[in-house]
Amino acid sequence: MSNWWILSHGDGDGIASAALSLMHIGNVKGIYITHPAGLKDDLAVVRSGDSAIITDIALSSGITRDLFFELERILKGGGELIYIDHHPLPPGITKQDVPGMFVHDECCSASELTYRFFKKDLDMRSFESRTFEKIALYGAISDYMDNTDWASNALSDWDKRYIYYEAGILSQGLEGMRRQYDLKREIVKAIASGEDPSSISELVVNSIFMSRNEKVLIKFVFENVKTVGRIAYVEEPPGSVPRAATYAMALSGTLIGIAIEKKKDIAVMSVRARDPSLKINEIMMRLAPEFGGNAGGHPTACGARVPLSNLKRFLISLSEAIDS
Repeated sequence: MSNWWILSHGDGDGIASAALSLMHIGNVKGIYITHPAGLKDDLAVVRSGDSAIITDIALSSGITRDLFFELERILKGGGELIYIDHHPLPPGITKQDVPGMFVHDECCSASELTYRFFKKDLDMRSFESRTFEKIALYGAISDYMDNTDWASNALSDWDKRYIYYEAGILSQGLEGMRRQYDLKREIVKAIASGEDPSSISELVVNSIFMSRNEKVLIKFVFENVKTVGRIAYVEEPPGSVPRAATYAMALSGTLIGIAIEKKKDIAVMSVRARDPSLKINEIMMRLAPEFGGNAGGHPTACGARVPLSNLKRFLISLSEAIDS
């Protein structure tokens, strides 16, 4: 199985899912840490005859059809394709539309889905199976999805303080190395080999830094947050962008919080919502393509990209859509 590639998201759930995939496959050609807007281009590394596992990458509105072309190219080249994800699908897309083996369920984390998919090949009484379960729990906790039936039952077989400590080191440490993709690849390999996050010095150092920086981040959001209707937003926060979105919402008492990073001429947004029934992800997936962008994610936590030149108009339209 040496012609396999792993492509996964770079947060705790994505890293854990990638580690589970690596444990299952063994040797791989390479590991790519990617994101919804970059997946299509990153799939270029998968050559004719190669196979790929994709984990924890949302299908993003606005670019889905182009991505499907790349997925079909892998299959036509004779490769296998396994796509494991838990994000809601874009409007008009069904599970049957996605090329290859598409493992999809919004029930739980991508790590739990990956664990379920591969565990049939494990001796469940072996030490390896215990490690496999532990890594899946790290991912579930990192993505705030540790309240499923499987996670609750699995946690009962472990000391919770140990598991939550390790998951905290993983998720907090990864927040401090957002674009350090080479380092994240090495972390995937280390966790797949059985190392705990607390034994990986870079994760420990970054997690301490991020914890100490939290009050700096909160103070920045408090002093710089702006509002458009029932949306609070902050630009270029000095720390975790997803957390900045949460703090923007909390400190302003709004329905929606958005943190914005500027990458060249693109506004990259992390979005948080108080009320899942609002389904902010569906609103974002509908609106973003109208402004030349794309979006995807969960009902209370999603992301979007639009050209910077369209950002203000996008925020106004988003506010109007929420009010309607």
